[in-house]
Amino acid sequence: MKKIIFVLLVFGGFLYLVNEFNPVGIKFFGEDSLYIKKELKAEKIRKEGRARPVTAKTYFAMGKRSMKNGKYKLAITYFSKAIQMEPLFAEAYQERALAKDKLQDYTGAKKDYETYMLILDKRNKQQNDKIRNELIKKINEVNKKLNDKMYDEAVVDFSNIISSYPKYPEGYIARADTNVLLKKYNEALTDYNKALSLTNIPSIPLYLKAADMQYTLKKYNDAAGNYIQILRLDPEYEYPYYKLTGAYIFIENFEKALDNLKKYIAYSEDKNIQINDFNDWDTILNKYTTDPVIRDLKTNLKSLRIVQYKMP
Repeated sequence: MKKIIFVLLVFGGFLYLVNEFNPVGIKFFGEDSLYIKKELKAEKIRKEGRARPVTAKTYFAMGKRSMKNGKYKLAITYFSKAIQMEPLFAEAYQERALAKDKLQDYTGAKKDYETYMLILDKRNKQQNDKIRNELIKKINEVNKKLNDKMYDEAVVDFSNIISSYPKYPEGYIARADTNVLLKKYNEALTDYNKALSLTNIPSIPLYLKAADMQYTLKKYNDAAGNYIQILRLDPEYEYPYYKLTGAYIFIENFEKALDNLKKYIAYSEDKNIQINDFNDWDTILNKYTTDPVIRDLKTNLKSLRIVQYKMP
C-alpha cells in the first residue's frame, strides 16, 4: 500500500512539473488550462471543418470570462485576438484597458481607452448622420406644405417629427419657423431655446433666430445675451451691434448702447437704420436731453441713413 501511495505521489509531482515548467507553455491543469484546451479543441474542430470559425465576439466573451475570474493576462490575450479580427471593436479596447489597468500597465490602459473613445465617437457620428439624414428628409416633405401656406398642418407634422426625434434640434427649428409665420412668437421662442440646448456646435443662425424672437417679445436682456454669443463667433458681424444698440436703449443702458452703435457704424457698409427703430429709440433718448452720452448717441443715430425696409 505504501508503495502505491509513493508511486502516485511521484506521478503527481511529475505532472505538476510538466504543467508548470513545460517548454511549450501549455498548462494541463487549472483555469488557464481549461480555456487553452477548449481553444485547441475548437481549433482542431475548425480544421476538420466540423464547426463555424471562432469570431471576434467569441474571443471577447472568453476575455470577459477571464476578467471575471481574475485572469487578466489571459483576458488581454483574448481581447487582443478579438481586436486583431475586428480592428474597430471598441468594447474590446475598453475591456483590454481595464485588464491592463488591473496589471498596473497604465500607459497601455490609457492608449486602449483613447482608442476606444475615438472609435465610439466615429460610430456615434455615423449613427447620428444617418438619423439626421432621415430627419431632414421628413422635414423637407413637410416644408412643401409651407409653400401652400398650410401652416397649422405643418406645425402638427413637425410636432410628430419631434416626437420621433426628440434629441435633434432640426425638428424644433422647423416648428419654430412655422410658428413665426403664424405669429405665435412665444411658442417659436420656446422651440428655438430647446434647439439651442440640443446643439453641440454653436450656430450663428440659431442664436440669431432666438435673439430676434426675444427682441420682438421685448425680452431685451435675453436678446442681448444671444447677440453677444453671435459676436463671440463673429466679432465683425454688424447686425448684432445694431440690435444691441436698440436693446440697450430700451433697458436704458446708454453707455453700452453707444458702444455698440459705434461698432455698428465701424463695421457696417450701408450704415442704415430702420425708420421705426429710429423713432422708437429717439423717443426714449429725448427724455434725457442733458446727458452727454445721450447727446453722443443722438448724434451718431442721425448720421445713419433712415430706410423703410426691415434690416436682414
